[in-house]
Amino acid sequence: PAARLADEFRKLFLTGHGAETFAVLERYGLDDVLFSLPQPVGEVFREALANSDRRIHQGKPVTEAFLLAALLWPSYTERLRLAAALPRGQRAEAVSLASSACFSALRQTIAPPRRHTYFVRDVWELQRLLERRTAKDVQAALAHRRFRAAYDFLLLRAQIGEVPTALADWWTEAQTWTPEQLREQLGAVATPEGESSETPGTVPADNDAAPKRRRRRRRRREGGGRGRQRATSPPANAEERAEGSANVSPRQAAQANGGSAQPPL
Repeated sequence: PAARLADEFRKLFLTGHGAETFAVLERYGLDDVLFSLPQPVGEVFREALANSDRRIHQGKPVTEAFLLAALLWPSYTERLRLAAALPRGQRAEAVSLASSACFSALRQTIAPPRRHTYFVRDVWELQRLLERRTAKDVQAALAHRRFRAAYDFLLLRAQIGEVPTALADWWTEAQTWTPEQLREQLGAVATPEGESSETPGTVPADNDAAPKRRRRRRRRREGGGRGRQRATSPPANAEERAEGSANVSPRQAAQANGGSAQPPL
């Protein structure tokens, strides 16, 4: 069953010999049986296995969700590539469903805990912010609780040449800068004209989206409704009260002034 294979996944790849184990599976063609995925396993997963083995030997913690993010990365980027070719109205929905489709394909053979899906999605979606490096994106990435995992994932991508090494170095130094130094460095970051700051492996930005229509402000009518006029008009002075008293009876005028009505002579 798929739940049992999820336990075997942890035993195979989280015991300090994951890279060697995966090489044996590939040699006998068992990797396609264990991972029923539309795209073959990429170099990111191999680098993630080697990195996890080193951390285990050093006594450092590792997480299964990080390996899943590396395992499904080729399938995810392929779905993003197909989504980018869709019409604008269908693109956003295809991008949002890309991660769910990857996990659905994996669950045909392996059923990892569903809590890992949130971790994997955060790591994938943060890759776009790490690559664009706008002031808003940098602040959002640094404040995100999955930043460290996304940063480690970016380092793996840099090791296989998927993103420039300079990008990974920038983020390594950014974690040591003060807020003032960070603002200075953000002003120095610029994308060459005609080039995109996003790679095919990141979530494509919908730059073709139609601009939002500005809401027209309603013109205020002169002498508006009674409620608005009462709320905005200043209190009447003595002369205005005297003029208004001509339209009321003596008794009403006296009651309004706090006195008693005097009988006419």
